[in-house]
This record gives sequence, C-alpha cells and structure tokens, in this order.
Amino acid sequence: MTHSYDFNKLEQHKSCQILKLDHNFVIFLALIAFTFVNIKTSRADTPPSPVFTDKVILEPMSQTMPILGRVVPNQSGIVATRIAERIEKLEVRIGDRVKKGAVLARLSSDQLQQSLLLKRAELSRAKAIGDKSIAAFKKKEQARKRILALRGSAAFRQDRDQNSRRDLEMATGSLKEAEAEVARAEAALNMAQQFLKDTVIKAPYSGIIISTHIVPGSYTRTGDPIVTMLNDDDLEIEADIPTIRALKLIPKMQIQGKLQNEVPFKAFLRTVIPQENMQTRTLAARFTLDTNSKKIQIVGNQSVTLDMPIGASTRITTVHKDAILINKGKKHVYVLKDNKAIKKAIKIGRSVGERFEVIEGLIPGDITITRGNERLRPGETVKSVN
Repeated sequence: MTHSYDFNKLEQHKSCQILKLDHNFVIFLALIAFTFVNIKTSRADTPPSPVFTDKVILEPMSQTMPILGRVVPNQSGIVATRIAERIEKLEVRIGDRVKKGAVLARLSSDQLQQSLLLKRAELSRAKAIGDKSIAAFKKKEQARKRILALRGSAAFRQDRDQNSRRDLEMATGSLKEAEAEVARAEAALNMAQQFLKDTVIKAPYSGIIISTHIVPGSYTRTGDPIVTMLNDDDLEIEADIPTIRALKLIPKMQIQGKLQNEVPFKAFLRTVIPQENMQTRTLAARFTLDTNSKKIQIVGNQSVTLDMPIGASTRITTVHKDAILINKGKKHVYVLKDNKAIKKAIKIGRSVGERFEVIEGLIPGDITITRGNERLRPGETVKSVN
C-alpha cells in the first residue's frame, strides 16, 4: 500500500504552531513586565522602616586578669547591752530593717527609776550641806576680818588672831568638802540617768537584723549581745591582689566586675592595705561601688570577679552587640547611609561590656542599626527613630 503526504498542509500546520508559541511568549513577557512595574510602584509607595541606631566608636581598653573578690560590709556586728538587767521586751525580729536610732529592745527599769530618785535625794542633801558650809565659812571670814581690824590697838590679842585664822582654815576645808560631795552626788545622778537611758537599746546605724540573742524575761550582764546587725547599704569589695600588681594601682581608678550571675558592675579603688600576706604574697585592696551599681542585688560575703588591668590602655573600635547579625556562622551588620540599609560583613574580637571589638568591616563614626535590623533587606529605605 502506498502512502502519499500533503506537504502543503504540513507546512501550514507548523506555521500555526509557531504563531501560537510566539503569542504565548509575548503574553508571558507582558505579565513579567506588569509584575515588575507593580513591585516597583509598591516599593516606592512603602514608607521607610523605623529603626534604632548606634554609632561605631573608639573607646579605651586594657588587658585584664580576673581576680576573685568578696563583698564586705563597713558596718556589721553585735549590738550589746551596757548594763546588767532583765529583758522586758524585744522590739525586732530577724530580717527586720531598721533605721538608725530605732528601738531594738527594752530592759526592766523599775529598780533604776528608784535608784534615780535616791540619787536626786542625795544630791539635794549634799547641796544643803554645801549651803551650810558656805554660811559657816562666811561667818568665820567675818570674824577674822574684825580681829584684823583691831591690829595695832590695845584690844588686839594674839591668841584670838591665831584662833580666827585656824577657824577660817577649817571652814574653808569644810566648804571644799561640801562642794566635792555635791559634785559626787551630781555625777551619781548623771550615772543613774544614763543607766535608765540604757534600758532602751537603740540601733547605732541603719541596717537589717540578721540574728537575735535574747528572749524576754532573760537576764543580761554588761556586754552581753542583744542582736547582730548588718548595714547592707554600705558595702565594699575586698580583693587580694598580687603585690607586684597592687603596687601599680592608682586610687580612684575604675574597675569592671561581675557577680556570680554575670550581672556587671563598676567599682573604684579606695585604698590598698600596705601589709602583705606572707602566704599568698598579696595585698588586700578595697573598692567602693558606684551609684548605679548599688542598685543591683549585692549582699554581704558574696563572691565577685574583678577585671584587674595588667597592661597599658589602648583605643579600639567597638560596635553595639545588638547590631550584629549571624547567618550561617558569618557576621554582618546593617549600616545607615543616605537613609538606606547597607549590609556589611564584619569580623569581631573581644567583648567590651555590651559592645564588641571590630577587627574588620567598620570604622568609627559608622551608624549601625541595632533594632529592626532582623527584617531588613539590603538597600531598603529606613528612618532612625532615636
């Protein structure tokens, strides 16, 4: 069987297929162009993204070594009684915070009140004896003056002159004795008043009660402990520093430190105790906390770590930690330039507080984006709101 082909129909079919493909391709290109125009228009209409920024800066940094320290109070210890008496009432409990002058305990005062009345009576009696001695002295003094007035006359007698002299001397002695007795009675009265005042035991400084040593009804002797107090508002840092390092420290120099929970703080060198520990070859140094560091939770005997400088200070370029983004192990930041977010790869080094040393990629003065940078695209229009 013989087949015949119509080559004209075949050519027409191919031409139709080509025209159909050209038509579809043109439609595809038109859709791409339309989409591009819409995207460009929508981007042009989108307002700038709000971001927070921070400047890349130069700051001093020195080599440091960690030194263990401890928090020590300047005021802490036992509050004792000054008199021997029965405990009437304990006004505080463990954990109470008290102000300076607050009442801690009260001792029995009935016997001391009676003793005070007795001392007042003794003082009154001594003053009466003193007044009597003054009168006797004045009487002897007048008699002596009359006898001396007769000197050179026939009525003057030598024996009367000598007797009056001796009488005046005795009156003078009695007067001095009476004055001494008055002074003794006044001192005894003052002591009785002080004893009565000491029955009310007050806080010598502001602080917190960390232990009590008495119960109502018990008897205390002079010097017995009443409570133990700690002034947690007046704390310092004490650290044992190698002598070779401690001798190079400068008073009032600033030291960075951190607590056991990694909370940072700042302190200033107050003094270095000039007495070496023969076993550790160290000197004890005291540091005072700055005003802001006093607001964090620091307690007595707490362990801290101090970064002690061991080399000359240098200036390094640093960037805020919030500006750094990490993608697949690579670090980069967005820099604000002409209201555009420019992506830059960087290399960082040591940490400096809340910042990092910049080894490569940034220079001082660059404005980095610290908040809102996670959602940015390179070249996106942004606006700093800080």
